[in-house]
Amino acid sequence: MRTPAFEIIVDGIDITAQVSKRLLDLQLTDKRGFEADTLSLTLDDTDGLLAIPPEGAKVSVKIGWADSPLIDKGTYIVDDITHSGPPDKLTLSANSADFHKSINEQKSRSWTAKTLGDILNTIASDHSVKSALNADLAVKLIEQLDQTDESDGHLLTRLGKRFDAIATLKSGRLLFMPMGLGQSASGKTLPALTLTRQMGDSHSFRSAKGQNDFTGVKANWHDLDAATERTVTVQGDSKTPKLKTLRQTYPTEAEATEAASAEWQRIQRGRHTFTLNFSEGRPELIPETPVVLSGWKSDITGFKWVVGDVKHGLNRSGYLTQLNLQLGKLHN
Repeated sequence: MRTPAFEIIVDGIDITAQVSKRLLDLQLTDKRGFEADTLSLTLDDTDGLLAIPPEGAKVSVKIGWADSPLIDKGTYIVDDITHSGPPDKLTLSANSADFHKSINEQKSRSWTAKTLGDILNTIASDHSVKSALNADLAVKLIEQLDQTDESDGHLLTRLGKRFDAIATLKSGRLLFMPMGLGQSASGKTLPALTLTRQMGDSHSFRSAKGQNDFTGVKANWHDLDAATERTVTVQGDSKTPKLKTLRQTYPTEAEATEAASAEWQRIQRGRHTFTLNFSEGRPELIPETPVVLSGWKSDITGFKWVVGDVKHGLNRSGYLTQLNLQLGKLHN
């Protein structure tokens, strides 16, 4: 039986040996979109000898197996500390370090007739990080973009939604790429991963339209030359159309089309999800990895999947990984 292993460094000091027998639970979630990766550590303090670290402490984590090299899972900033008992235990909650920078400070500025790449590179430079941008998206021309009392983090989320892109900070990079394209934080194409039913211990496939039973998306834009409001529609084949109308009125036909296309992609992706649980943890798995499923019903394996969020759990009972899959890049 394989032995789970980990390495924990706090503010540059390796405390693995001190906490190895105290670890009750380690939970780590690697997020896909513009959300902070999260870490939770629960340690045994029944002897009362544990020191409570300060908020803001930097925690670097590696996880894996004793018979293999450990996988670096990033650096986190402690922002919540709980001591409870009896039996006494200390729980540290932390978010990825990339999200503790000035990315959340509000500012006001505008861009006129700039490419998306120009804007994103400016944001990356402001936060002293490198940019990894999809070439097709980087050349998109944006006629006007206003940032009014808005953080760069919120602006990135807004741009990501507009272009149906992953906009996030990972490993010291500002990453902006089409959702489901299958690229790493460095912008490199990830090799496809084949998962067979024998590899996982339990699965859950969900297919549901629910409130997302739309057959297309409609967006309005303002035609300055004609001084009138016009409409663009992006939709699939349907004899009984049910269109979702976006609330915002866009300044150009191109922007309205981009927004409608992005929303239509999101609607379609949200209709199918797949979760796979591994009783033997997989520390190498990361979001956006393309996945080929084998051994399930054709209704499941026929989809093009990519890894969404990845959840790792390590405790005295073992090391588990939960893989959440979402549909890959779709076509209108």
